[in-house]
Amino acid sequence: MGATGQLAGAGISDHRGWAVIVTVAIADAGPTVIDRRRVEMLDDGLEAMPYEHMYGQIGESAFERRITGIEASVNAHAARALSTLHDDLAASGHRLAVVSIRHYVEPPDLTTVNARIAADGALYRDALVAAAEALAVEVRFHDAKALAKRDDVPRPSGTPWAQEHRVAAAAAVAALDAHAVTE
Repeated sequence: MGATGQLAGAGISDHRGWAVIVTVAIADAGPTVIDRRRVEMLDDGLEAMPYEHMYGQIGESAFERRITGIEASVNAHAARALSTLHDDLAASGHRLAVVSIRHYVEPPDLTTVNARIAADGALYRDALVAAAEALAVEVRFHDAKALAKRDDVPRPSGTPWAQEHRVAAAAAVAALDAHAVTE
């Protein structure tokens, strides 16, 4: 383990307003889930999918004001969630080395519903990236659909353990494997 702690990686499965974070460490017996948590990503009463639900529905200046408030809330929640995880892991002798966040394609414009849905996803992704970078934690991106097919994902006992947990755990394992190659 050493002075810096055993390396840990976190996979994040975000869901527009909340996220599941599953943290994995690699031991001699293989990857082990050492933490799983659900975190809120937005203050109560704020629109979780503002681009899809508000864009074009209110005036441009009102939309910009609302987006600014929503972004501030998402950024604060992401920073708090990753900082708390980072500190909790350090207290247990682990070092958060890498996080894996779902990849979203940047929409070229907001003219279609799919582009607005992608913009909503990017809102959460960008906040999580900034929070990880502020902690000097490596950021990697994953394709949730591809990871859902992995069968080498560690499963802890107990609940909850749903599809988003499996994907987040698979993302954490893949990110730790990739991190080990580059370290």
